[in-house]
Amino acid sequence: MASMYVKRIISALLVYSVLFGSVHAADAWKIAPEPSWITPITASLDRAPSTETIDYLLSDTQVNLTLSERNLYRHFTYRINDSLGVEENSDIEIVFNPDFEKVVFHHANILREGKVIERLNVQDIRLIDLEPEAASRIYSGHKQMTLWLKGVSQGDVIDYSYTLQGQNPVFDGHFNFFFDLGWAISVEHLSLRIVTDKGKPLAHKFINSDAELIETMHGEHRVYSVSMQHTQMVHQEGDNPSWEVVYPYLQVSDFSSWQEVGEWAVNLFDRADTSLSQDLIDYIADLKTLPKKQAIEKALSFSQEKVRYLGIEISENSHLPHSPSEVFANRYGDCKDKSLLLATMLNAIDVQAAPVLVSTESRHTIAQFLPAYNLFNHVITTFDFDGKRYWVDPTMSHQALTLEAISQAEFGMGLIAKKGSDQLTMMPASQAHQNLIRIRQQYKAADYASPVEWQISTTYSGREADYMRYRIASVGRQRLEKEYFNYYSQLFAGIDKIGSIEVQDDRHTNQLVVTENYLHPNFWTVDGSAARFSFYTDVIDSYIKLPTQVNRNQYLGLYGQVQVHQQLELVLPEHIDFSTTAERTVLENDFIRFETELSYEHRRLIYRSDYETKQRFVPPEQVSEHIALLRKARKFLEYGNSITHVTSEPSYGSMSKLVHYIQQQQRKTAL
Repeated sequence: MASMYVKRIISALLVYSVLFGSVHAADAWKIAPEPSWITPITASLDRAPSTETIDYLLSDTQVNLTLSERNLYRHFTYRINDSLGVEENSDIEIVFNPDFEKVVFHHANILREGKVIERLNVQDIRLIDLEPEAASRIYSGHKQMTLWLKGVSQGDVIDYSYTLQGQNPVFDGHFNFFFDLGWAISVEHLSLRIVTDKGKPLAHKFINSDAELIETMHGEHRVYSVSMQHTQMVHQEGDNPSWEVVYPYLQVSDFSSWQEVGEWAVNLFDRADTSLSQDLIDYIADLKTLPKKQAIEKALSFSQEKVRYLGIEISENSHLPHSPSEVFANRYGDCKDKSLLLATMLNAIDVQAAPVLVSTESRHTIAQFLPAYNLFNHVITTFDFDGKRYWVDPTMSHQALTLEAISQAEFGMGLIAKKGSDQLTMMPASQAHQNLIRIRQQYKAADYASPVEWQISTTYSGREADYMRYRIASVGRQRLEKEYFNYYSQLFAGIDKIGSIEVQDDRHTNQLVVTENYLHPNFWTVDGSAARFSFYTDVIDSYIKLPTQVNRNQYLGLYGQVQVHQQLELVLPEHIDFSTTAERTVLENDFIRFETELSYEHRRLIYRSDYETKQRFVPPEQVSEHIALLRKARKFLEYGNSITHVTSEPSYGSMSKLVHYIQQQQRKTAL
C-alpha cells in the first residue's frame, strides 16, 4: 500500500508518473504524433539565461478523461546554462508501469541558434527494469524508459513531449491527482488543462497557491485550465514536520465525500478472496481455545512477527490486498495484506476489526484535503475489545506482547474500511510520559589519578523500547557494542570497555535496559594541586539541537512525544562539600520543557537533565522564540568544576602504567 499516495513531482531530469493501463511490457511504448485533443503550447525563448544551471521555460500538462482510456500529456522545455546542466539534464527518463500503462513519445528536440535538431531515435531508447521502492521491499513492476540525448551543449534548449495512456482498474475509473504548480526552480510558463465529460465535474483545491482555475464548456466536454507566468522558486527549509505542504499544488478529485472514498475502500477489501484455507481455519480454531485477550495478543504477534514485510504490488495489487489465506501460507505481505489478515483472524474470534487507511505524511492534516484515495499510503488495523478501541500496526515488529503495554499506532486521522464509514476518525496520540528514556551514568573515582569506572544504564519504555528492540535485532549486540564504544571513544580519548553490553528486555511491560561499563582514564585533568572534571549530557543534546535553518517561514518539526531523563553521578573518593553549588534551572514554553539540577549527597555529585516534548511542531511565528530557548538550554549541556588541594600518591604513576598495560593486553586478546 506504500504506493497509494504518489505526488507527481517533475524535475528537469526525472519525471515520475504513476497512472495505470493494461499493456504488456513488449508494447510498453511507441513513437507517434502529438494527439489531436491537446491545445498546443510553445515555449517562448526570449528569456535571457539566468545564473541557474537550467532555466525551465515551459511545463505543460494536459489530461483527457473522455477517451476509452485516460490520457496524460506532458510537454517540457528547458535551457541548459552550464556544463553541470549538460551533465545532469541531457537524458530524458520516464518511470511508468507497463502492466497498465503505455508511453507514447511525440518528440525530443534540441533547439540551437534557430535550428531544430531532432533527437527522438529508436536506437537511443532503452527500457530498464526499475523498482523505486525495492529498498523498502516493495515491488510494483515499474520500468524506466530512458532516451539518451546526443550532442547536448551549453546554451541548448531541450524540448520534448509524451503521453501516458492507461488507468489501473483498481481505481474504478476515479480520478484523484495532485498537479505541481511550483518547484525549487522558477518556471517561465506553467500550463494545466483537464478535459472531462460535461456530466462529470471535478472538485478542486489550491494548496499554497493563488492561481485561478478557469472552467469552460466545449460541447459535451467540461474543460478546466490554469495558466501561470514566472512561477516563484520554492525553498524547503528543512526540519519540517512530514505533514507540512511546502510546494504549491492543485488537488483535483471526482469524489464528493469521504463516504464515497469509504465505499471504494470497503469494496477494495471485499474484493479480496476471504475464503479460508484449512491451515488458517486450524490456526483460528487454536485461537478460539484461548482466553479472548490472549487470543488477540497471539493473532497480533503472528501478523507482526511471523509474516515478514514484502510488498508484491503488481497490477491491481498496488491497492488490492492478497487473500488472507495466501498471506498466511506465504508468510509475507505488505501493510494492506497483513492488516486484512489480522482483521480476518480477529473477526473470526468475534472481535470486531477492520483495516484503516492512513497517511504517514499528512497524518492529522489529511482532513484539509479534498476526499480522495491517493491521500493514503499505509494501512493499519483497528479493533474493539473490553470497551476500548485499539489501533495497531501489523507491519511493526518487536513491540510489546501484551495489550496493556503495546504502543498504539498514531497516524493522526484514518479512514476505517468498513460499511457505513463516512468520515475520518482521529486516533488518540501518545503522551510523552508513555515514551521514556532514562539514562543513569555513574562515575566511580577511587582517587584523582586512576582511571574512573564508568557505568551507563539506559532504560527505554513505550515506543522508545520498540525502537531500541528493533535496532538491537537489526544490527546485533556485537555490532551495537562496537558502535557505542566508537561513539564514546570519539567523545573521550582513551576509554576502554569492561565486559560486554548487557540487555534486559521485558516485552510484557515493554521496558528494555541496556547497561555498558567502561574505564575512563582521562576523566580527571590534574593541574598542580587541582583536579578538574566535566559532565556532558550527550543524549539530551540530540533533542535540543538547533535546526539547520533558524530564520524560518515554515513549521519546525519536533521529535515525537517523549521524555528523556539523563542523570550523571560522580562518586567522589572523599567527602567534598558541593552543597553551596546546588542549583536548579527550568526552561519551558508551549513546545518543550527542559530542566537541569545540580545536587550533592553522601559523596555523590549529581547532575540531572530532563527533556520533554509537549507538541510535535512549532508554528513559524513562534520559531524565533523557541530557538532562543534552545540556545539557553544548550548552555546547560555541560557542567564542570575542579577540586583543589589534591595530593598525589607515589603509587599513582605505577598504577597508571599497570592499567595501561592491562588495556593493551585486552586489546590484543580481542584482536
